[in-house]
Amino acid sequence: MVCVCRSGFSGEYHAPKLRSSRRITLRRSTRGAGPSHPDCQIRFMLIIVNLIATVIAGLALAATLRPQDTINQIPRFDDHTVTEEFTGTPADPILNTPEKRRYRARIRQGVSNGQDVWSGNWKNPAIAPGPNFAGHYFIIRWGCGSECVTMAIVDARTGIVYEPPLAAKGSLFLPLDSLSHMEVDFRINSSLIVLRDACRDFRDRRTCGLYYFDWQDNRFRLLKFVRVDRPQR
Repeated sequence: MVCVCRSGFSGEYHAPKLRSSRRITLRRSTRGAGPSHPDCQIRFMLIIVNLIATVIAGLALAATLRPQDTINQIPRFDDHTVTEEFTGTPADPILNTPEKRRYRARIRQGVSNGQDVWSGNWKNPAIAPGPNFAGHYFIIRWGCGSECVTMAIVDARTGIVYEPPLAAKGSLFLPLDSLSHMEVDFRINSSLIVLRDACRDFRDRRTCGLYYFDWQDNRFRLLKFVRVDRPQR
């Protein structure tokens, strides 16, 4: 069907997958722009409606797809910021397990005078009084032998002592890989903590690598794991 419109529009349009497979052709009238045929107006509006529907469907599909660089994005401290600042007197640590009581001196001294309390990484430690993690928490670390690290997280407001990520229940032992350049990285103004070269299970080297945790609702939530292959023990 040939439609003549007042606008003098000419051309050919193939609507994408319309209910009807009929092709609509619009051509400029060679006899001047006469009155528009009602059928032409209806068909033209159908073309516009279907075109808009196609664009909306495409945008909806694109919104459900994640770019590859987003999927592979490494968590950053700036993406998990904490604005709270603790300025009061820290609560006394609650030592309610044998492991916590075993290291009571370390934990208490860390809260009271800042012993073994610092943030950042081992190469560039940032030492300052008060909490050093996620606004109002103390992360206290100390050695427990050759290539061994023990860690406690203490809430300055409540005194509750939490276990480190990847630790067995009731244990303060941090399972870092002694065959590598093990590292723990965190900030006072972020809820993100990074374990570099840690192992969930030392019997399975596939569990060794970089762990990114976010501290939420008084627990560590795993954000990302990046496997790092190391030589067998």
